[in-house]
Amino acid sequence: MFAHTSPVYFLRDGNKVRETASITYLEKWVEGVLHWLSTDPPFANQMDRRSAQEAADQALRFYKSL
Repeated sequence: MFAHTSPVYFLRDGNKVRETASITYLEKWVEGVLHWLSTDPPFANQMDRRSAQEAADQALRFYKSL
C-alpha cells in the first residue's frame, strides 16, 4: 500500500481553511487503515508493519487535532 499527496494550503483572511467534512472523511479513512492493520495483513517484514501502524497513528492524531 502506498499513497502520496502534494498538499496545498489556503488562507482565508489570514486563517487556515478547514473543511470539517473533509477532515471527518480523512479521520474515517485512517481509522479504516488502522482496522485493516489490526487484522494482521501480510507485510514483507515486521518493521514495515510497525512503520505503517506508526504513520497511521500519527495521521489520526493530526486529524483529530484540527
